[in-house]
Amino acid sequence: MNILITGAYGNIGGAVIDEALKRNHSIVVFERKNKRTKKAASRYRKLSVGTIFGDITKYEDVRKAVAGMDAVIHLAGIIPPGSNNRALCFAVNAGGTANVARAIIENGNNAALIHSSSCSVMGPTQHLEPPVTVDREPRPVDNYTESKVLSEDIVKKAGLNLYCITRLGAVMPSKGIWKLKTLVYSFEIDYDSRIEIILDSDVGLAQVTAAEKLRLNMIESGNTYFLGGGDKCRLRYGDFFNGLLRSIGIPGIKKESFTLKPSFLDWLDTQKAQGDLDFQRHSYSDYLKIFRKNMKRLIPLTKLFGGLAARVIKGRSPYKKTRVKYEPGPDMI
Repeated sequence: MNILITGAYGNIGGAVIDEALKRNHSIVVFERKNKRTKKAASRYRKLSVGTIFGDITKYEDVRKAVAGMDAVIHLAGIIPPGSNNRALCFAVNAGGTANVARAIIENGNNAALIHSSSCSVMGPTQHLEPPVTVDREPRPVDNYTESKVLSEDIVKKAGLNLYCITRLGAVMPSKGIWKLKTLVYSFEIDYDSRIEIILDSDVGLAQVTAAEKLRLNMIESGNTYFLGGGDKCRLRYGDFFNGLLRSIGIPGIKKESFTLKPSFLDWLDTQKAQGDLDFQRHSYSDYLKIFRKNMKRLIPLTKLFGGLAARVIKGRSPYKKTRVKYEPGPDMI
C-alpha cells in the first residue's frame, strides 16, 4: 500500500514507519519543515521513505500529500505543553484533522484513515471502577483534550468510507534515553494511580494493521479503539516509576514527591482492539529490559551514585513540601 504518515518524525512516528517498512509498504511522511525534521528526512531517505514538507493547517498542502494514498495514519498534533496555545492547538489538532478528512474524500474517498487520539480525552477516571471503556462519554478538561474530542467528532461526521480512531494510552519509547525533563514531568502523576503502558512499537503494529485491515474490509469501519498494553502492562504509577529507577541502580522515590491531582491515565478496556488488531506484544517486564538496555551507558554511574541521583531527581519535584488533596467534583462522576 501507499501510506501517508502525518507527523511521523515526532514521538511515535518512528515506530509506525518501522512497522510499515517491515511489511514492504511505500511510505511518505508529511511534516512541517524545521531543522529536526529535515535531519530525520535525510536519515529516512536512505530507507526509501519520502517526505513532503507542508503545513497541516493549510488544505492545499494536505490535499497534495493525500493524493494517491491507500491509507493515512494521522499522527500530527500539538501536545502539552504546546497545547497551552489554544488557537494553535485547535488549528492543528482539529483543523488539521478536518483537512485530512476533506482531502481523502476529495481524492475519491478510498483511502483508510487511522486517526490518533488519546485516552486522556476520558478525563480523570481513577475514582471509577476500572477498566475504562471506549463507550464512556469523553470528559475533556483542557485545550488538548477538547481539541482531540473535536477532532474525533470531525472524523466521525466527515463521511469517510474507511476510518478508525485509536486512543493511545501511556506510550513508552523503545529507543533513546530518558532525559531530566522527562523525569521532572513524571512527578505530575499521582503515585497511587493506575497506569497501563504500551510500547511505541506495539502502537506502530496496531496502526499499520488497522490500515491494512480497513483496506481489505477485514474490520468494520468506524471503530474507536483504546491502545494499551493489556493485563501485563497494568500497574500502579509508583511501582512503574520506581521499577525503572531501581532497574538501573537508583533507589525509589517516596510518594510524598508526587502530585495528588487526578490522573488522566488508567487501565483500559482493550479487548475489542486486541481482537481486531492483535498488537499486544510486550509486557512491563519487557519494557524494563528495553529501558535498561537503552540506559546501559549510564548504568555504571547510576549504580555508583544511585543515592545522589535519587536526591537530584527528588529535588526536581515541585510537590516535595506541599501537596493538595483533590476530590472528584460533579463533572468527574
